[in-house]
This record gives sequence, C-alpha cells and structure tokens, in this order.
Amino acid sequence: MASFYPLFYKITHDEPGYHFLKAVAYGLSGGYFLGLKLHQWLYKTGWLKQKSVPCHTISVGNLVLGGVGKTPFTMFLARLFKNMGKKVMVVTRGYKGQTNHPLVSNGYKTLLTPLEAGDEAYLLAKNLKGIPIIRGKNRYQAIMSVFKDFLPDIIILDDAFQHYALKRDLDIVLLSAHSPFGKGHLLPRGRFREPISALNRAQAVVITHVKEENQGKKLKKFLKKRFPDLTVFTGDIEIEKIVSIQGKEIELSALSDKCLLAFCGLAEPVYFYQTCKDLNLGITHFLSYPDHHRYTKKDVLHLIEIAKKNKIDTLITTEKDMVKLLAFSPLFTEANCSILYPSITMHLYQIEAFISWIKGKLGF
Repeated sequence: MASFYPLFYKITHDEPGYHFLKAVAYGLSGGYFLGLKLHQWLYKTGWLKQKSVPCHTISVGNLVLGGVGKTPFTMFLARLFKNMGKKVMVVTRGYKGQTNHPLVSNGYKTLLTPLEAGDEAYLLAKNLKGIPIIRGKNRYQAIMSVFKDFLPDIIILDDAFQHYALKRDLDIVLLSAHSPFGKGHLLPRGRFREPISALNRAQAVVITHVKEENQGKKLKKFLKKRFPDLTVFTGDIEIEKIVSIQGKEIELSALSDKCLLAFCGLAEPVYFYQTCKDLNLGITHFLSYPDHHRYTKKDVLHLIEIAKKNKIDTLITTEKDMVKLLAFSPLFTEANCSILYPSITMHLYQIEAFISWIKGKLGF
C-alpha cells in the first residue's frame, strides 16, 4: 500500500503525466459510479433496509477523500451537545482497527489501544472525556450492543455520509475551501467519494480551512444557488497548543530557533505542512506517508536517522499520527529526539447561528 500511495496521490490530484494510468483509473471510476447507484437503488427500493436507533442521530461526513477536518468537527459537535447537558455517544467505523470489540471508551477510561481501535477512534477517545466512543463496521449492531449501558440522547456518526444502513436526523457535510471538489472525478481517478449531487441528501455544509469569515463567499454562493435548501456555515481548524509525546505543553517560542523534521500520514499532507508554516516553524525536512499509515519500528528508526544526519533534534507530526507512535516513545528518548504535535480544535464563525439551527432541527 505504501509503495502504491504516491502514484495514487499523483493520479487523484491530476499531476502531469501518467496518461495511461489516468485512463485506466477513469474507466474504474465508471464502475465505481455504477456501484454507487446500485447501492443507493437497493436502499431506495427497500431491498436493503435502513435501521434506526431510539435517539437523535447526526452524521458528519464529506464528499472528497480526506483533509476536511471531520475528526475535529466531530469533537467540536460532541462537546457542544455535552455542554448543552445532553448525553452524547460518538460512533465511528474504527478504520484499520484490529479488534471487533465495539467499546473504545466508556467516557472515563480508554479500553482499546490505537492499533485495536484505529487511529481516529482512539483519538476521539483520548480527547472526549465523559463521552463514550463506539466503533464497528456495522454501526447499528455496535450501537445496540451498548445502548442500554449509556442511553444517549444524541449519537454522532463520524464519517458516515456514505453509510446508508443507519437512519439519521441530520447529515452535515464538510468541504475544504482550498479544494472543495477535488479535481471533479470519482475515485479512483479523482477524490470524489460521491458526485456533488449527493449534497441533496444533506441539511448543512460546513466550509473548512476558511482563514477569515469573509473568505469562502464564492463557494457559499455557489452552494446556496445549486442547493437552496442547504444551510452553509464556515469555520477553520485552529491550533490550541503544542504538546510533546509525553503530554507536556511546549511554548511556541521555544521552537523559534530550531530546525524541525515534520511528517504525517494524511490524505492531504499539504494541510499539515501549511499548519507548520503558519506557526513559523523552521521546517527543513518534510515526509509524508499514506493516510492512516501504521508506523513500524523501521519507520521510526528511519525518521531518527534523517534527523540525526541533518542535526535535527525535534520532530513534529499530527495528533492522529502521534497516537500510533506512543509505543515507540523510548526510541525517540534514546536518540535524544523530541517529538511534538499541535493540538487542534474546530472554530465556527457563525457559532450562535449554528447552535440556533441545530436546536431548531432537533427540537431542543
């Protein structure tokens, strides 16, 4: 997978060349489209049945593969409902998790490791105290196996816009202001998981990576014209603090004169690189791995080797990557390498309007 990923990235981002592979990928996109339509038809005609759970459900999803901020938005939404006094549960697929056990966290104790839970499920458990985190490919089954233990008022379905099997009250779709529709092609030729027409199923769109409230106006205008029933909000992903692998907060000023090696395993590594630049960090080397990359000892030793060769003693990565590196903390310590991550949060510009909208939709 790791060796295939750079090629997949070049094709889906329409980089120059690779004409034959792009043609093949385009043909495969046609098959993917037919598969999507068949899947939707099976649910529409009742051949496959949607199931419902006995509480409010909200899906957080996207149209374009990766890089929109679903996980920070899911955490923002979960905390928002918790602060309203609601009992919240978050349900995720638990991508690449190595166990079928559904309970990642009971809200007070994380019960699975990052490898068992999957990186995003573990990250949610790590950050959402007082909120149970459930994982499972069959989300209805996972929910009902623990529902009586927690009796939630609201369930947030992380990355579930394409998960037709479970009914929900609201679908919120995130689009990046930088590249809202990728290059306009379906997978595997492009990064679309579904055509843009799928937004007809959503009730709201949040445009992310908007640095100022008045940015994104052109996209917002397009969405309102094409989908008049959509409510559109804008927001950005903000840095709360810089944290070490040991959990210690690091002052940004302490990094001002350092050379850093940055690395990540994201669908859109450019966003993490830009985050580092926005923090005015002295990034001299940047490495990217496939999305959801599972780091090995060999990977870690390679990173340390690059750092030592270039006289770098500080590495920085994402929190999502960091949770998969905790087991290798002694290797970094032994090599006298500090490894840090920026703790991020979602900021909505129209927060009061969003709260009013969601209360009205759910009848609070």
